[in-house]
Amino acid sequence: MSHYEMNIDGPVSGQAVVGDGNNVVAGGSTLDVAELKRFAKAAARALPVLELNDEGRRTAEEASVEILAADEGADHGRLRALGRTLRAVLEGAAGDVLAATVLGIWSP
Repeated sequence: MSHYEMNIDGPVSGQAVVGDGNNVVAGGSTLDVAELKRFAKAAARALPVLELNDEGRRTAEEASVEILAADEGADHGRLRALGRTLRAVLEGAAGDVLAATVLGIWSP
């Protein structure tokens, strides 16, 4: 019987295969909720000056509100999806210098 050992020092993202079978150890993706909230807050402040269509503005506002209201036990997958949605809306307004500044705050 073989013995395998894996030591991980630091955040883990993705998957690692250990052993000689189909043993897959999935490392959970980490999410810095504080940074995501900082991004959502900055985006919410920027929305009034961005030239977004009604749907884009509504989508961004809803995503920002939901991110900012999240508590410690919130689903990180859901928060990440909301962050990506918010980022995509802002990327649509990327010609605006303010949007580019806000986009630099958080990256999925």
